[in-house]
Amino acid sequence: MSLSEAWAKIPEKLAFYDYIGNNPAKGGLFRAGSMDNGDGISVGWLGHPVFRDKEGLELFVRRMPTFFETFPVVLVDRDGIVRADVPFRRAESKYSVEQVGVTVEFYGGEFNGVSYSDPATMKKYARCAQLGEIFELDRATFQSDGVFRSSLRDTFGTVPELCSEMFLPIILRSQRITIMSFIYNYNEMGT
Repeated sequence: MSLSEAWAKIPEKLAFYDYIGNNPAKGGLFRAGSMDNGDGISVGWLGHPVFRDKEGLELFVRRMPTFFETFPVVLVDRDGIVRADVPFRRAESKYSVEQVGVTVEFYGGEFNGVSYSDPATMKKYARCAQLGEIFELDRATFQSDGVFRSSLRDTFGTVPELCSEMFLPIILRSQRITIMSFIYNYNEMGT
């Protein structure tokens, strides 16, 4: 089975799990509100990108770590050696995609078998590949601007702490327990 046939058999919904917007730390699969305003609604899977330099060496885009909002576009080889990048300053670039001659070819999805060699298009898909599999996102419906924001799920870690500080005294008063006796009994149970 060829690489193209293998990626063509991947269901679009399965590929959607390999997108950073579905990471629980970024809001997860079932996001609403601010997350939809950020990246938009997924319309379709464009395919799995495979990047190559002019010698034909396969390059991999270094993925954006979970808790980062921005990350430099760096393409590495199988051994983790940096072979190409999208530089912040063109004057200081040593491994820019133009100098290295990077191309991208898609397997599976809507772009199955399509390849691009022009630098502007290649950079666009390299930036998208940082986020995982590449999807077409509808940004018009919610006037999304492409900025990743924290979702309401982010507050679930801090809100219980705040609520416990606000509501614990009320709960304890209704049970006629003082805070000091509650803390003392809690500490005794822990030891």
